[in-house]
Amino acid sequence: MIRVHNEFHVDPSKIKQATDAAKAAQAVIGKMGFKPHEILTDVTGEFYTIMFVGEFESLAHLEQTMTAVMGNPEFQKAYMPLRDAIRNGTRRILRVIG
Repeated sequence: MIRVHNEFHVDPSKIKQATDAAKAAQAVIGKMGFKPHEILTDVTGEFYTIMFVGEFESLAHLEQTMTAVMGNPEFQKAYMPLRDAIRNGTRRILRVIG
C-alpha cells in the first residue's frame, strides 16, 4: 500500500477559492471511478495549508491514476482555481508498513 500526501501552501487571499476547488477536483476524481483523496486543512503548523491524502495499491497504480486524472479536461478545469492559489507545496509518497 502506498500513501501520498500532497501539501499545498495557499495565498491567504485565495483560501476560499482553493478549498472550493479542492472539493470540486476531488469530486471529479470520484466521478471518474477513482477513490477521492481526503482533504485536510491546517489546525497547527504553517497557515493556509491544504493537504490531499490518498492511498494506492502500488506505485504503478498511483502512476496510472495520475495519468488518467491529470489528462481529464473536467479535472483540469476544476483544479485550475486551486493551482492559481498555490504559493508552493510538497508531495510525499510513503509505503505503509503496518
